[in-house]
Amino acid sequence: MHFAVVLLALSLPQLPVKTTNTFIHAQTNASGTLLSVSLENGPVAPAGSYLPPAAAPIQPPTRESSPTHRLPMIAPVILDDPPQRVLDKKFWLVSSLYTASVLLDLESTHYCFAHVRGCREGNGLLPGNSLGQHMILLPIAAWSWHSAYKWKKDGTAGWWLSQAIQTGAHTFAGVHNARLISTH
Repeated sequence: MHFAVVLLALSLPQLPVKTTNTFIHAQTNASGTLLSVSLENGPVAPAGSYLPPAAAPIQPPTRESSPTHRLPMIAPVILDDPPQRVLDKKFWLVSSLYTASVLLDLESTHYCFAHVRGCREGNGLLPGNSLGQHMILLPIAAWSWHSAYKWKKDGTAGWWLSQAIQTGAHTFAGVHNARLISTH
């Protein structure tokens, strides 16, 4: 019975196996007929019952022979480049220039509306008053900051491109407004 439990435990690879040195003792008569088999500290098995072919002592399994005693498989660790910092000097430079160009455009347009006769908004999608322009352009600027941050964090190479294009457009509009103001 003890031997069957050990064999069952050895056949289950997920379970740890605890074994001891157990010996099988066989009793025979003078003619060599098997009378009984006993296990050390175990019950006596009568002749004719199933016994394993080898009557050698059971040894604890070694790391090489037992699947339950194998060392765990450790996958190699591949170190990538360290994660890049998202809020670095490049991000702050591009985003600050973009914000400055939006404010230049908004404030020069507002000043032009107040001081230059016949000044009007050149972009047909924006309202003709300063408050309406602020309510449209500032949320777009916030979305642009958020998008640039997200794209840079995800490793997109052109994270800065949207803000750079908008910076150029708003700078052009602000300089155009400044020329209009200076001529009047």
